[in-house]
Amino acid sequence: EMIVHHQSAIVMAQLVPIHTKRPELNTLAKSIITEQSGEIAKMITWLKQWYHEKPPADAMSVPGMMEMMGAMDALSSAQGASFDKQFTTMMIQHHDQGVSMAQLIPQRTTQPTLIQLGQTMMKTQSAEILQMKSWQQQWFKS
Repeated sequence: EMIVHHQSAIVMAQLVPIHTKRPELNTLAKSIITEQSGEIAKMITWLKQWYHEKPPADAMSVPGMMEMMGAMDALSSAQGASFDKQFTTMMIQHHDQGVSMAQLIPQRTTQPTLIQLGQTMMKTQSAEILQMKSWQQQWFKS
């Protein structure tokens, strides 16, 4: 499920360069794409090595993906400040879900590499959440 979750974050991040002029969001988007692509590659390898399985073929079977795809339609048609606000709001929610998923890892496995990956995800995504909330306060004052 985390593979599909990461793939959706990458799809969102790929929209950034064509929908905003904010360099901060472009830098964040590049980072999300790089980090999460690397994590996906690791998780696919582990699925094959440890369980002889492939990632879910049907992304819509993963909880929350139907809602996410509907929101993506609105995001992909937004521009400028509207896009910036929608993107940061959606990515904060998306990262919150990712952190919640990663918090479950130590309870469900003893694989040290997977536990370490979960800790890295929580640290990285929590920092990105704080950064995006800070930007929202700066950019979208009521």
